[in-house]
Amino acid sequence: MAFVYKGLSRWMQQINLPLSTEKIEMTGRIVLVDEKMDGRTLPRAWIRTMKKRRVFTALYSQHASDQTYMNIALPWPYSTMVGVLSLYEEEGKLHLTSRNSTDVGIYLAIGSCIFKLPLQEHFAIHAISTTQLAATHQMTIVGLPFLSIGYEIERA
Repeated sequence: MAFVYKGLSRWMQQINLPLSTEKIEMTGRIVLVDEKMDGRTLPRAWIRTMKKRRVFTALYSQHASDQTYMNIALPWPYSTMVGVLSLYEEEGKLHLTSRNSTDVGIYLAIGSCIFKLPLQEHFAIHAISTTQLAATHQMTIVGLPFLSIGYEIERA
């Protein structure tokens, strides 16, 4: 199954993460996205590469109702995976999560149909220095842990 996933994610150039536990360098750039094309306020694309190959592209924006939410869109063929995450600060860390309220979640949009997926994710981010961040990203599917990634992010 991992072989099929790897081939498909490489072809899509999306969520093409390594299947090993070794530390691997990923580089990225952030670019503006046209609001009219995206449909959200001030969208940005974070395009990540490993060994000059695109492996992950996400489009970021935000919206507010009772609080501020981060909207993250991952373009897929004929669809989009969308994460709506709440933000909070605790003990000097910024947390982004799909676990706290009914307004958050991970969705799959196919045309005008939107399906809530049985996925949850949680990021915890903190500053190491003025130019470095450390983050952990944990995901569950139907409540069972299936992904944990540690990041060290450095401004170039």
